[in-house]
Amino acid sequence: MRILYSVVLTLVGPFAFAWLAVRSRRQTGAPDAWRERLGRLPATFERAPVWIHAASLGEAQAAQSLIDTLFARDPDQPLLITTFSATARRHCRERFGDRARVVALPYDLPLFVNRFLRSARPRLAIFVETEIWPNLYRALARRRVPIVIVSARLSPHAFERYRRFRGLIAYCLRQAAQIAAQTQADADRFIALGAPAARVSVIGNLKFDTPPPPDSAVRGATLRRTLFGERPVWVAGSTRDGEEEILLSAFKRVRERVPDCVLVLVPRHPERASAVAALAEAADLDAAMRSQSGDRPCEAPVLIVDAIGELMEFYAAADVVFVGGTLTDIGGHNILEPAALGRPIVTGPSLDNWRFLADEMTTTGALTPVADLAELAETVSRLLTDDGARETAGAAAQAGVEKNRGALQRALRLIDTQGAGRDQPHSG
Repeated sequence: MRILYSVVLTLVGPFAFAWLAVRSRRQTGAPDAWRERLGRLPATFERAPVWIHAASLGEAQAAQSLIDTLFARDPDQPLLITTFSATARRHCRERFGDRARVVALPYDLPLFVNRFLRSARPRLAIFVETEIWPNLYRALARRRVPIVIVSARLSPHAFERYRRFRGLIAYCLRQAAQIAAQTQADADRFIALGAPAARVSVIGNLKFDTPPPPDSAVRGATLRRTLFGERPVWVAGSTRDGEEEILLSAFKRVRERVPDCVLVLVPRHPERASAVAALAEAADLDAAMRSQSGDRPCEAPVLIVDAIGELMEFYAAADVVFVGGTLTDIGGHNILEPAALGRPIVTGPSLDNWRFLADEMTTTGALTPVADLAELAETVSRLLTDDGARETAGAAAQAGVEKNRGALQRALRLIDTQGAGRDQPHSG
């Protein structure tokens, strides 16, 4: 099965590299790191590094507290960070570039992963959330490099997809020294796919231990005062294709009760900003682009954020937050970010990626999932006009985040059992 997987990956390789190049240009305006995709590192390490892989921006943000702690415990320990997406790579270079080497994950073919590992020589490989690469896992196992998957999650949708290739996935999971799952449901799914039960544990979600930037509240208040003054603000973050049209229609209904409110749309992929602007125009709503309006007061009823890195500030500036990926079959994006800021949260029904937390937050009133456009408009209107309901929901959201912290320390204990502090050079 692994050989067949490699053959297929070889055949689609040219298309994959072209897709990665286009995606990198769209996300960052820069070319993809194709040499690194081929397993070529700029330089070798003098001392075997601890390697952390965080595929996307969400995983990179989840790994922040872990990376900070590893560095604080041993500033002389080299750290290697790999990412799959260009946005995650840029974020990690900005956040950790002075302390760690940040490169692209090599394409999962034996030639490339072996070239990468001969140069990197990691003593430990830490994968954040769920990244299963058969050839990479096999190469690590042959070099006796311990694999630890932290904050591991497996949604029902992903579980069904992986189950079609259970033999190959089971082989990969058997190479892991530890699989530290977010919830018991995640742990059960990993075991059902073939992970040895003795190596699977439940530690929680690292994202609970990643606090918002300390100046988020101040910067959010400044942003709100500068752009919106006293107008009520509804922020829809990480929205996906198919959601903005619903949000704009709901916003028109909200304005019937709250005429001076403003909707801030933050697409998950900023390159879609022009398409979102076209939807606003079709809905007969004036829209301003954040990149063009700058810090001038926003007179338009809709503001479209067409850059990366400002979502937390806009969440901090919001009265009510909608989290995207929930009105389409995505499973939901990060509901912890607005919760940590004490904001009332509204979502659609698709919350598989956050089921445990979403159920808990719904019970406490911190989160309100809605089924359709009418419920969305009604819920947002109610929250914008009821100060007490907003305060109660926001306080419940913050309390939920505090209650679920602790995954970082549990992850560190597991990492320590795999010898994170010992030099273990490996041959190629």
